[in-house]
Amino acid sequence: MGNLQERRGTYAAVFGGEAPRLRFLATRHSGDLDSQTFRGVREILATSGLRSVVVEGIDTSLGINPNLSRYRSMSATNFRGGEATYATMLAAQSGVDYIGGEIGIVEINRKLAKSFSVEEIRRAYLVREVSSRANVRGFQDEADFRKFVIAMIEHFGSLDESLVWSSETASDWYISTYGLPLSREVSVLQRGSPCGQDKYAPVILEMTNVRNRHLLALIERTASRAPSLAVVYGSGHLRALLAPLEKTFGAARFQFFA
Repeated sequence: MGNLQERRGTYAAVFGGEAPRLRFLATRHSGDLDSQTFRGVREILATSGLRSVVVEGIDTSLGINPNLSRYRSMSATNFRGGEATYATMLAAQSGVDYIGGEIGIVEINRKLAKSFSVEEIRRAYLVREVSSRANVRGFQDEADFRKFVIAMIEHFGSLDESLVWSSETASDWYISTYGLPLSREVSVLQRGSPCGQDKYAPVILEMTNVRNRHLLALIERTASRAPSLAVVYGSGHLRALLAPLEKTFGAARFQFFA
């Protein structure tokens, strides 16, 4: 396990002996079709007999195969997005069922509100999402950054009105606190980590814990119905869930991608 904690690339944990029941692709988030992450997605989704895949970033409440026509119409050659969307597209186009692994944001925020203020929660979402975008493709300039913040707040605000706040205020706060995130410096990328040293890391950690508990329960339920299941999620989620997954599915063996 110690070596997994230090790994920075994408790898898979395979559970279930000679006829694996579960393959968990632990990703390093990326938006590059030629990356190790996307190669791993392609390999996992090409698994013979694969019946279902759980993907990051989609609410479980939307059911099986939400927005199926949208993902079927996407172009693999002109694809732009992260690995979770890519995995969903490949599943939709190959006849594999997909389901989101996310708990609803209102429920997450209801749990967070027991320990954190609304301001802390809003800022934690902003820090996390800026870090994620910087990791995938970065920001061209301040205008690009401010445009992203507007879209982010509109999106999260449409899901939970408690997350509605002035995009100008949000952008100004981020810039005055951290500076413009125009590079892929380690400090920018790690700021949104639940394991980081940032002031908002405890909020992001609790977000992650809530998500992980939901994800684990979903994996166990889905695996009981699907003889071959894949999961495509960030590597931190596997590190957190490895022990309970091994308790349910048996010892994991690891597959590393070149």
